[in-house]
Amino acid sequence: MKRTVLIFGISLLIGIGISVLYIQVIALSDNKASYDGSRAPPNALQGSITYIDGEVLWQSRTATEAAELGGSTPIQQGETIETGDDGEVTILFDEDTLIDIFSKSSVSFTQTLPANIVITHRGGEVEYSQETATIPLSIRVGHLLVKLHEGAISIIFEESNVTVRVIEGSATTVYNSLEYETNYEELNKGESFFYDDISRESEVL
Repeated sequence: MKRTVLIFGISLLIGIGISVLYIQVIALSDNKASYDGSRAPPNALQGSITYIDGEVLWQSRTATEAAELGGSTPIQQGETIETGDDGEVTILFDEDTLIDIFSKSSVSFTQTLPANIVITHRGGEVEYSQETATIPLSIRVGHLLVKLHEGAISIIFEESNVTVRVIEGSATTVYNSLEYETNYEELNKGESFFYDDISRESEVL
């Protein structure tokens, strides 16, 4: 009798284990089937163009080269914007995060999730502003990370030189030195931060 109960118990556990494994395999298959690298995550924020002038190029997440940006094109996670000699464009996210991209500049929208917006500043001059800090905004410039707390900052990236100027509010800069030491700077209105991406040295004025 005990042996029968034991065999029954073992069989039941094996059956439950197989069922759980089967459900996990099916779920994993469904997730893989539903993933589409050509589209931004469904909960990602989309930016709208509030101003555009001159040559402005847009590269979608699947494109192999940039195309001319139209004024009604929504800006999504994974896309890149470049401006020509006379180009300028302003992009608004969630009625609060405003990004003014000036001529000869390039930015990539690395992440536009409601939890955090991350911009990769590739070159040129861009002004970032937020009226509130509801959605955190982080900007990566080379090996430097800049976090805007609230207000407005201007970032210029030319060759290896980065200039961060706080127009309103405050910001934090973070980077690792060549000796892998982490450096933090808290910046307030009127202060400017100078950083060399090759030497990994900085100065605050």
